[in-house]
Amino acid sequence: MVNTRPPIPEPQFTTIRNFKASFSELPKDSMCLDFLDEYLWKGDHIFVHPETRVVSTDLKHSPRDILDYWSNIVFTSNSSEDYSAFLPYARGRLYYVARTIIDYFEKSGSTNLSFCDFATGQGVLPNLLRREMPNWTIRCTEGSKLLCERIRNDGFNVDACMLGNGEIPPFEVKVASLTWTLCNCIRPLDVLLEVRNHISDGGYLVIAESSRLLVPFRKSLRDLIFNGHPADVHPYYFSINTLNALMKCAGFSSVYINRYYDSDVMLVIGRKDKSLPDENEVVFGDSSILVRSFFETYHGLTPMFDDMKHSASSTIK
Repeated sequence: MVNTRPPIPEPQFTTIRNFKASFSELPKDSMCLDFLDEYLWKGDHIFVHPETRVVSTDLKHSPRDILDYWSNIVFTSNSSEDYSAFLPYARGRLYYVARTIIDYFEKSGSTNLSFCDFATGQGVLPNLLRREMPNWTIRCTEGSKLLCERIRNDGFNVDACMLGNGEIPPFEVKVASLTWTLCNCIRPLDVLLEVRNHISDGGYLVIAESSRLLVPFRKSLRDLIFNGHPADVHPYYFSINTLNALMKCAGFSSVYINRYYDSDVMLVIGRKDKSLPDENEVVFGDSSILVRSFFETYHGLTPMFDDMKHSASSTIK
C-alpha cells in the first residue's frame, strides 16, 4: 500500500531571545484559531505565536487579575464543573507526580531533601509527599490567603505570596515544584525566573502540566477548553517542545521527561544551570502547520467525543 500521507513538518528552531519575547506580549500577526471560538468565553480567542508557535489565549488580563480569579471564584466554587485538587482524578495525577519525585530522588540517594511546592493550591501534593517522605523538609507558597490558612492548619510552613513579581520571601531549597501552574500564569517566564532564585545551585525544578498538545486526543475540546470562565484563566497550552524551551529560557536543563505521549501528565525535571542561557542560543519550537492541523483535527473529532460522553453518561442510574 502506498502511503499518501504528507510528511510531518519538522519542529522549528528559534532563539532564546525570541522565545522570551513570546511570553511578554502577543504579536498582532499571531495566528488566530478562530474555529475554536465556539468553545471559549464570548469574545476570547486562542492564538499561535508566529515565531515560537506557543499556543495561548488573548492574554488580556494581568497576573493579579488571574490570581484573584482563581482564589476568589474557582477555588471557592461549589460547581462540579470547576476544578478542585481534591477531586479523585486530580489527586490521582498529583500522586503520579509525588511518586515520580520520590522515585527519582531516592535513586540519587537523597533521603533528607528541602522541598517547596510553589503555588501549591490546596496543598494536596505536599501532603502526599509528607506521608511517604517524613524526613523531607517541605514548605509551600500560595497566593490565596484563605488556602494558606488551611494549609498551615495541616502543619506546613506556607508563604502567602504571588509568583513572578518579587513577593517570595528569602529562602532556598534543593527541589521545587510547579504543578498545573504555568498554564494558568499570564507571565510564566517571570514565574520561572523568580522560582529559580529560590533553588540552590545544582538544584532541581519539577514541572507537571496536562499532556494535551501534539499527543493522542483524549477527550472533547469542550472538556479541554471550558467556556464557563474567561480564557485567560488557562492562558497557555504547552507541548513538550515549548515547555522545554520555556525551562531553558529560565536556566534549567531537562534531565527527566516522562512518557507524556501516553499519559495524562506531562512531567519534566530540570536541573538548575550555572547561569541563564545566551540569548542567541537555539531551541526547538513547534511547527505552526502541525499545531493548526492538530487543533483542526481535534475540532473535527469533538462531536464523536461528545457522543461517546453522552452515551456513557446515559448508562448511569
